[in-house]
Amino acid sequence: MSEKKIEKWGQKKKLGKLVKALAHSNSIYRAAAAEALGNIDDEESAHALITALRDPVAEVRLNAVISLEKIKSPLAVEHLRNIAKNDEDPEVRNEAARALGIVPKDSK
Repeated sequence: MSEKKIEKWGQKKKLGKLVKALAHSNSIYRAAAAEALGNIDDEESAHALITALRDPVAEVRLNAVISLEKIKSPLAVEHLRNIAKNDEDPEVRNEAARALGIVPKDSK
């Protein structure tokens, strides 16, 4: 596995492989997978990214927030609010707050 390969999976919308990469022991691969999932705008991708918001590594959480912002999933709103208020990393908190201004509050 490599970051380049994960990036290609995102371009080819290989959701299953990206979700598996989110569980990899190497945080670099998890962060790359969280970033690549921003290319797949569907519910399963959103759920995987929401799960990644609980990753112990700030870079993974930050990439998950950015990807959720990119796909504009209304499923993420409550989770992003929680991250904006409670994440230990100020960059992750700030990005989540910014994302809340972009992500729709419902799916109308």
